[in-house]
Amino acid sequence: VWLPDGYLPFGGERYHVIYAHDGQNLFEHGYSYGGVEWGLDETAERLMDEGSIPQAIIVGIWNTDQRWQEYAPQKVVASLTGDTSSEWLGPQLPELKADAYLRFIVEELKPFIDEMYQTEPDADNTFIMGSSMGGLISLYAMAEYPDTFSRAAAVSIHWPLTEPDGPMAQQADAAMQSYLATSGLDPAKHTIWYDHGTEPLDAAYPPHA
Repeated sequence: VWLPDGYLPFGGERYHVIYAHDGQNLFEHGYSYGGVEWGLDETAERLMDEGSIPQAIIVGIWNTDQRWQEYAPQKVVASLTGDTSSEWLGPQLPELKADAYLRFIVEELKPFIDEMYQTEPDADNTFIMGSSMGGLISLYAMAEYPDTFSRAAAVSIHWPLTEPDGPMAQQADAAMQSYLATSGLDPAKHTIWYDHGTEPLDAAYPPHA
């Protein structure tokens, strides 16, 4: 849990909360499984000092070795039909755990954070973010819990679920579109940021995004 400068544990100001996936990638060298940490703390501190963003607490949630199962939008994947085998997934889909992961965040982690820290617990002040598969689960979290999260950032979002040019990619795109059309997302209440880069895997994302 990252706390902004001047945070007081009792009384005083209450804060927005940002829940961020792949928590080991966010703050410190030596923990990131990709080899480079985000520097999310330095960036947040600079933007808060500039007054560009409001003061916020950041909660980094580490992933496990079942990252795909936890981050793949469960209802989207469950709606896929036909051949879903791929180089990434093998001959059949693994056990899906995203719904359980989100229940953990909403029913266990968030109540703990709201009890232990000076938060503004309503949806208008509760955000969620991640990159790649973490971007997918962030969007899915807001769609599944529209009264809990009001903003989601999906950085370098991995829309195709597997290889961008693989047999599952177009089916995954269609399934995501269908899911979002019937989800709880409301443009009057929710804000989504998503993007993609231009180098290696991200170079294949534009048609999906």
